[in-house]
Amino acid sequence: MKLKLLTTLLIISLLALLQGCASNRTVSEGDLLYSIMKTKSFSNGFYRGELKDGFPHGKGTITYSNGEKYVGEWKNNTLNGNGTYTYPDGASYVGEWKTGDYNGKGTYTWADGQKYVGEWKNGKKNGKATLTMANGDKYVGEFKNDKSHGKGAYTFRNGDKYVGEFKNGWKTGKGTHTWASGDKYSGTFDMARLETITSYLSK
Repeated sequence: MKLKLLTTLLIISLLALLQGCASNRTVSEGDLLYSIMKTKSFSNGFYRGELKDGFPHGKGTITYSNGEKYVGEWKNNTLNGNGTYTYPDGASYVGEWKTGDYNGKGTYTWADGQKYVGEWKNGKKNGKATLTMANGDKYVGEFKNDKSHGKGAYTFRNGDKYVGEFKNGWKTGKGTHTWASGDKYSGTFDMARLETITSYLSK
């Protein structure tokens, strides 16, 4: 009986070794090797999921020692594909990844309720999106390098609205600002122009 058990264990170990020696293979839940090596510890966290050559590849979850967590797709030990990343303060990103950064379409929600829904490039807001502020203000338009840049519309919680051009996060260029009172200004704006017009109309 002991000899039979020893033989069985030896065969299992040998099969696992042969599976592990196969080059460029993905270890998934159906594999014998997965049942033995389905988890992996890193200096900054703990991973559970599919492996390739001993590193995350496919679908998996990593929980970092600082409380951050990623659940989603991997490619060659890098966050790549679709996934959800959560932070200890309650913030989260749900969307597409490439080479370890937010890339493609995704939603980032801050702990205070502010939310960005749109396009990303190399971890930064780039492309068309909607940004809803925690105070109720909303911007719908184009972004570049994390800032409103291009054409867009900014609606204030008090009912005011600006529709026009933006540059590096500022209302800059041609646009129209409509106040909740019905007053309206159309023209060319720069970073100080809107404040000047607001002061003028309030006199």
